[in-house]
Amino acid sequence: MGFGIFLTPFWSASTDAFFKNDIAWIKKATKKYLQIGFLLVLFGVGMLLISDKVYEIWLKGQVEVDFTLSLWGLVFVSSFMFGSIFVNFLNGISALKIQFWASLVSPLIFVGSAYLLIDYFGMGLHALYVSSLIANFNGIIIAPIQYYFIIYKKKKGLWIR
Repeated sequence: MGFGIFLTPFWSASTDAFFKNDIAWIKKATKKYLQIGFLLVLFGVGMLLISDKVYEIWLKGQVEVDFTLSLWGLVFVSSFMFGSIFVNFLNGISALKIQFWASLVSPLIFVGSAYLLIDYFGMGLHALYVSSLIANFNGIIIAPIQYYFIIYKKKKGLWIR
């Protein structure tokens, strides 16, 4: 949540920078946010390592939280932070067409993969994190590629719509 608050100004600032053709600023800001995200992931790893003790104190031993569930939570939050950097940039420059189509497909992928992972593979609650990761293909895969093509390759057409 803190990363999201910190990232919020990037949307409007990247809009301004892009339309002023200040690509150097966009690259620098993106790198800065990636570095901050990396530091937060390291902090998350530290939290993960002590999570058993924290759960024990917090929940007074009444509920046991599986370590792998916490691990999947860290992977999910880390991928969300990574993707949000690129999605915020793309939203700022109104490159929404690919995101629009991905947003139509994403819920279907989530439901289908969750059903498959729960019913056929018996993953239980873990399947919801894994399905969320799979369904977030736009933020994790497509948005960074789209950013790369726009900023580094100067592509237009489909990438900028």
